[in-house]
Amino acid sequence: MAEENGQNQMIDLSGLGSFDFAPSWASGDKVVAQKVRERDRDGERPARGDRPARRFDSPKFSGERKGGDKPFGNRGDKPFAGRDGEGRGGKPRFEKRDGGERREFRKREFVKPLEAEVRVLPAQKELGGIIRKIQTGFAAYPLKQIAYFFLDHPEACRVKVTPKDAEKKFFVCKACGSSYFSEAELEAHILADHLKDYYTAEETEVEPPSGQFGCVVKCGITGELLSPPNLHEYNSKVREMARKLGMDENAYRARLVTVRDQESVEAWRQGATKKTFYRLKAAVSAAEPAEEGAETPAVPALELEQAEAEFKRNILPQLKSVSKSSEMSLEQALKSTDLPYLFAVRDAIAKERRFPASLFFALRGAFHHRKFQFFRANEPRGQEFVSAVKPAKLDTDHAIPELGAVVKFVEEHPLCHVSELAPEMKTHLGWLVEKGHVVQYFNGLLAAPEAHPKFRNVANGRKLDEAPAAEAAPAVESNATEEKKEEVQNETADKLAE
Repeated sequence: MAEENGQNQMIDLSGLGSFDFAPSWASGDKVVAQKVRERDRDGERPARGDRPARRFDSPKFSGERKGGDKPFGNRGDKPFAGRDGEGRGGKPRFEKRDGGERREFRKREFVKPLEAEVRVLPAQKELGGIIRKIQTGFAAYPLKQIAYFFLDHPEACRVKVTPKDAEKKFFVCKACGSSYFSEAELEAHILADHLKDYYTAEETEVEPPSGQFGCVVKCGITGELLSPPNLHEYNSKVREMARKLGMDENAYRARLVTVRDQESVEAWRQGATKKTFYRLKAAVSAAEPAEEGAETPAVPALELEQAEAEFKRNILPQLKSVSKSSEMSLEQALKSTDLPYLFAVRDAIAKERRFPASLFFALRGAFHHRKFQFFRANEPRGQEFVSAVKPAKLDTDHAIPELGAVVKFVEEHPLCHVSELAPEMKTHLGWLVEKGHVVQYFNGLLAAPEAHPKFRNVANGRKLDEAPAAEAAPAVESNATEEKKEEVQNETADKLAE
């Protein structure tokens, strides 16, 4: 190569010819044009770049057509109609032509979201954890960021849907709050998810099934040998496996495979020496209590079909309710198979992500009930924070010198980090923060208890225990910019989730 030999050699481009990218038929070379005409005459299709241009002044494009002087584009006496429901020549679309029927295009069905009031609320358990964290840590947290924390964790949110149509109603499971528009779907849910709450499954050794079996059915998903189709427990086995895999029974039956070799039949027979029985955890009986000293009757062991029948008869009706509104976890709501309901929930979540109004006001109400304090940082319309204590200025003239020294250091170094304090100052910081004489933010920054305490977001990538670089007044002035005030604090969710 030129660089390896140490010589500056010019690359010879003469062998590439001229940089004329026009097609050969457009060049002035008569020899090339003659070759193109000969190739066309012999039936060879010219390359795309060598095809001659169309002549729009030819009779084909000038309105002259064979068999008459009708203008180009018309069929019969009627012009072409594109959007009035007629085809060429005024004939209706999708009609029979040449003895065959044209295929009509299906329109995609539009599913309209359910017209309802949708409220996104914090779950009580997770909200209690946030409240305890604010109460015990005395740190100030951004209210809006707490709302986004709940949105980022669907299991920590609840969705309350109230249809505007008063005739619509929900069938609600009392055990978990799941809601359905169909009573049959509710019963299927209760049977699949809550049978185990009332019955204990026990495996018992039994004798291998006897008899002659010509085939055995195998699960096409797990490969497990279920049962011969002529055995009395076959249907219950299929329902149990479908429920275990979370599939519809009819869809699961389509995945079953029939195996006819005797080796598989014998393998199933040897593996069928264990059978599952179900016992009621707490025998609920309407009969009179037994006399004193009498033995308590043993709870009978039931097969799956018997346990399901008893469950449907005695327990399932107590777990059903009808309501005009639905309230369940966001995680459950997003798994709903009812499309209008699902689309209404998705639209509400998208609106909340733009501005979490519903969660915002729900959190404010819960924090007000706990007597928490709210303040805005930097200015009257700045970012809103919530804390367990109200900022209150310390009277340094009547305070002990050690406390006054900490407050003075924070006032002289606004938005300093906890790690910047001397060890003897840290021993007094907890009391000052608990009394509101120093504002400590969730990210470890400290501020004086002003009417609108200073705040800024920590730069991305900085650790909470890492002391910030030396910053002067410009860093404080940057708090007044709108961009800094509206930045989303990435570390807040991590701190709340701890």
